Amino acid sequence: MKKKLYQEWDRVLLLEKASPYVFRTRLERVLNHTVRYADCENDNQLSETCKLIAHKLMYISDQSNQTSDGCLNSFNILKQDMLVVKAGLEG
Repeated sequence: MKKKLYQEWDRVLLLEKASPYVFRTRLERVLNHTVRYADCENDNQLSETCKLIAHKLMYISDQSNQTSDGCLNSFNILKQDMLVVKAGLEG
């Protein structure tokens, strides 16, 4: 399960130039999977980090969501938090 989640996070971290809808949908899905995993493993830190990302995602607008090089602003805003979750799955 942990390995599969790690692979899901790898795929999400490659979506910087995807459409806002695709990025948001896939991120929400992997967040839900990771929270369920963290709750089963009693990993409160991982669960809280995922919930924080979900909370931030609620307030990010999908309008005008791309930078001049085609990257999603929401991806850039959440990238560090996503990397923290991925690192939490490594250990």
